[in-house]
Amino acid sequence: MNRTILSSFLVIVAILFSATFFAFSSCSTEQSKYPKLDQYLETLGNNNKFMGSISIFRGDTQIYSKVIGYSDVKSGDKATVESRYKIGSISKSFTAVLVMQAIEKGLISLETTLDNYFPSIQNSNKITIENMLRHRSGITNYFDMMSKFTEHKTQHVMLDSIILRSKKDVVSAPDSITSYSNSNYLLLSYILEEIYDEKFSEILDNNIVKPLRLKNTLMPDSQEGCYSHQYAGDRWDVEETETHPSAIMGAGGIVSTPMDLNLFYHALFSGKLVSKESLNQMKTIDKMSPLPLGIGLLGMPFQKKMGYGHTGSIDGYISVSVYHPENNISISITTNGLNYNYNYILKNLLHAIYDIPFKIPTFKKSINLSKEDIPQYLGTYENLKLRQRIIISNQENMLTLQVSGEKSVKLTTIGKDSFELYSSGIKQDIIFNPTEQVLTFKMIGLTFEYLNVDSEKYIYESSKKPIVLTEEDLDKYLGSYVTHKLPRLSVTKKGNVLVAQGKGQPFNLDPIEKHTFEFALAGIVMIFDPENSAMTLTRDGKVYEMLREEK
Repeated sequence: MNRTILSSFLVIVAILFSATFFAFSSCSTEQSKYPKLDQYLETLGNNNKFMGSISIFRGDTQIYSKVIGYSDVKSGDKATVESRYKIGSISKSFTAVLVMQAIEKGLISLETTLDNYFPSIQNSNKITIENMLRHRSGITNYFDMMSKFTEHKTQHVMLDSIILRSKKDVVSAPDSITSYSNSNYLLLSYILEEIYDEKFSEILDNNIVKPLRLKNTLMPDSQEGCYSHQYAGDRWDVEETETHPSAIMGAGGIVSTPMDLNLFYHALFSGKLVSKESLNQMKTIDKMSPLPLGIGLLGMPFQKKMGYGHTGSIDGYISVSVYHPENNISISITTNGLNYNYNYILKNLLHAIYDIPFKIPTFKKSINLSKEDIPQYLGTYENLKLRQRIIISNQENMLTLQVSGEKSVKLTTIGKDSFELYSSGIKQDIIFNPTEQVLTFKMIGLTFEYLNVDSEKYIYESSKKPIVLTEEDLDKYLGSYVTHKLPRLSVTKKGNVLVAQGKGQPFNLDPIEKHTFEFALAGIVMIFDPENSAMTLTRDGKVYEMLREEK
């Protein structure tokens, strides 16, 4: 789970590991048709880019399968087609199916409100089952506290966490915006337990696993299946601290295999789990959402084809499943070690299946730093706007990066002053300027600058007095701003803080000059012109002139 701009890095135990991986594949009549796909995946494995399992189905028949790496590097246990992986938020597809089944049985309805089960949650009398299924409840995400949930947690403890958060902070009014929150699906898990009077694991087993004869899908009581691994610059290390399943339930606690996932999605779209009407409701995408969200499903377009499925990320496990109804094709990837962008893997699997050319990448070997090079990078760096610090240290002649409050992770050297790491399948670049004592952090199009706290520039910048505005100062900026190029942007205030909101989640604006505010995390700057009821928004070098609507 991401609690900062970097992912959480759990306790890492160093284990020396060979750079060469073993690859295993199951036999099928079509397996031999994809030799280039074999070569591509083995290249990823041999370069420590991927450990995990892949399965591709046409209909209910597996046409390709590949397993690469180990279930546990420390013990040397190799992964097999039976190895189970945490699937994270793909669990939401299973939970959504269980809820839709309960609706078809008349046990509950989409219009049922949350106060029938948990009246202490703020706005529960207005939040419906459909709101939660579609992430439109306005309930904040309790996963912000996930570092505390490594041991078994009772329903009472988890509910207290959500209730406490809901009273302290609400993302939005019910059914006003779409805001992805794991709290929704944890609560739906508890509601299912109440209406069935069974444990969630039993409900899953009785209504999906047994009817479909899935061999390796379950809600475990403790650690189950493969261990997750983090690439540590020159080897894979085991991540030994993991979230307990009781803390996440149907929001992300299920374990499975890619073969079982393909069987599940094929059955769902074949009418074996819910009615056609229920499936159509699940497939209906919220057009106003920043994410293509349905009910327990993500819309996943590829060229002119529309696929449906979900992605998952938890404790270093990354997973993705997609089903193409038009071609009756299912693809699932489960990983327990990823030092590469999983979107590239999915894209090339699709290219292979649809006979579209793709390239096998080449990878540069990690550069070894000399003992003389290391000291120039060491120190504590801070981004004053984000109020976040990064500590760069030396461990076994390798640089480690530690975000405030997180565990350290080793960096891979890729060039002079340039380093990288992958977290949750996302590449993150770290570039140093030793002369200026600046660290630049880049991730998914975002750039952040951190200053060494011992540098003259940091001392000067940190000595500046922050701009403080009163509630009355903010009144001149309030209103809805429009342009034909962007969605309507609402500007409100919360105390003496200016808040902006488009079609996604609201975000706070920090004053940096007269009439000028920024949202540093997304690189957004807004310059207001109160006298002319206008505002200029800049992001990624693009400038948008917006006018305030008349009241």
